[in-house]
Amino acid sequence: MSWETRETPDGVGIGDGQDQVKQAGGLLATVKDVDGDNGTFRVYEFVQRDGTSQAVYGSSAIDSRLSVADIGLFVKLTFKGRAKSKRGREFKEIDVAVWTDELTDGMKAWPRLEELQRNGTAVASLDDHPDALNKDDDDLPF
Repeated sequence: MSWETRETPDGVGIGDGQDQVKQAGGLLATVKDVDGDNGTFRVYEFVQRDGTSQAVYGSSAIDSRLSVADIGLFVKLTFKGRAKSKRGREFKEIDVAVWTDELTDGMKAWPRLEELQRNGTAVASLDDHPDALNKDDDDLPF
């Protein structure tokens, strides 16, 4: 067993700013909380049709609508523009859409689909990983 240091993943933000994209998505593979220079933020990994992964940085709009329970589902994120809250603060309006219908033939052929789904449902559950919360591992320094 060894320890691996993880760096902040390269990813994209959803929006209209520099180095941001207006639309992203795919098959949701992971949801991770990452420590960055400005605190903790969430990163979503989406498997693309060609098998590559795209990391997308979370936002309030995304984080409030997606969770680890959505792993294995197809998700589309679309920047709709900027809006103002009731208090006058500007925010990015992002549409978060999750596919809930029968899978299309194209979706059924998606890379990693079988790994991330079981019987057409997301697999993110502690029931699938009963040892995930095992506190009796003497190799851990905490």
